[in-house]
Amino acid sequence: MSPRQTEIIFALFGVGVGSLILGVWIPQDVDTGMIETFRRQTVIGDAFLPVIAGSAILLCSVLHLLQMLTHSASPSDAFAPETLTLSSLMLQGMFLIIITLSLLLMFWAGPALSILHEEGYRTLRGQFPFKYAGFFLGGTAMLTGCIALIEGRLRARIILIAALSTLFLIALFDLPFDSIILPPNGDW
Repeated sequence: MSPRQTEIIFALFGVGVGSLILGVWIPQDVDTGMIETFRRQTVIGDAFLPVIAGSAILLCSVLHLLQMLTHSASPSDAFAPETLTLSSLMLQGMFLIIITLSLLLMFWAGPALSILHEEGYRTLRGQFPFKYAGFFLGGTAMLTGCIALIEGRLRARIILIAALSTLFLIALFDLPFDSIILPPNGDW
């Protein structure tokens, strides 16, 4: 089987999974909608994150499938042999280090910022800037590190894209809802 055929099968599998999530699993298993309003308080419903995940899987799989079907195969598109090499292990190790350090930054940035206050982090975790410090710094560091590793260099543009992407996630998940506590604040 050629790498192109493998990619097409993988994309079709993703389309199937996304369709099953959106068309079967969520309607059969989830009781509430995406967003629920009860007594003037807006909260995320049980279907919110599964719909976001299923939609993302479906959209990415459809785009991947369209790309595989519309672009002709050329020798330069060939994939590396399916053997485990030292360089591939080093690349995976670098991703692991970046993600681990970013998660540590995410977990400890808010508490470190709260050292300047006599109140503990537990009481400050719902207030600006403590509420967003860990998620913003850790998320930006994770995206910056991963993109820079893929591109092979660090540029100001990468940091800007990572910061804007993290701000978008904050705006998507936190700003519209009163009861959301962004990670890792729920652990404190």
